[in-house]
Amino acid sequence: MYGDTLVVILATAIALLDICFILVAVPESLPEKMRPASWGAPISWKQADPFACLQAGQYSSFFLYLRQVMRFRSETVAAFIAVVGILAIVAQTVVLGIMMRSIVNKNIILLGLGFQILQLAWYGFGSQPWMMWAAGALAAMSSITFSAISAIVSRNTDPDQQGVVHGMITGIRGLCNGLGPAFYGFIFCLLHVELTDLDAVDSPGKEPKPNMANHTDESSIIPGPPFLFGACSVLLSLLVAWGSDREATRNTAT
Repeated sequence: MYGDTLVVILATAIALLDICFILVAVPESLPEKMRPASWGAPISWKQADPFACLQAGQYSSFFLYLRQVMRFRSETVAAFIAVVGILAIVAQTVVLGIMMRSIVNKNIILLGLGFQILQLAWYGFGSQPWMMWAAGALAAMSSITFSAISAIVSRNTDPDQQGVVHGMITGIRGLCNGLGPAFYGFIFCLLHVELTDLDAVDSPGKEPKPNMANHTDESSIIPGPPFLFGACSVLLSLLVAWGSDREATRNTAT
């Protein structure tokens, strides 16, 4: 309705407000005596994370997938992003707060990974628009995982090591976010799921039907193969997290 320029200006203004909020309202948790000597020095390019600005494979591919395969119009995609974003805020504040009072943080991580497996599997097998909306609710619930991981790190890391550990986690996450789009695009191409035709996606009238005409027989059975691959990788993460938890419990008992 207002063009891309207003969207970019609004996003920039929100980012600036975030910076102001951090400067004014967020206290420094590291004690004065534990701060490094170079505290307050300019940040060098060597300290910058070149992967942090890249989008995650799941999200960067998924919105394109909604338009070109599920035949969502751009307005519908925008509504999807808004709804899932609001639900994620509720999940990471209200729902996570309730969980942390009654569930161990490690179990919250396992629960979040479980939601993510269901979400990605639903994306992979879903062939109707309503399925995408339902899976979006699971996507919002899966967002509690990273918050729970951050909480565990904060509680189990020495104050002078908080920045190092959080930096390592952010760096790994950023690396995955950089590699994700390449893997997702490669799997789309490998299984011949066409993401090239936008004709009639934004045509007026009724919501276009899902575009399954360009799929091979294999991709017709699994409309979104990359998301199913993602579900398998999250399942592996869940097994690793569950196994490490059991190993830690065994070592503590010993």
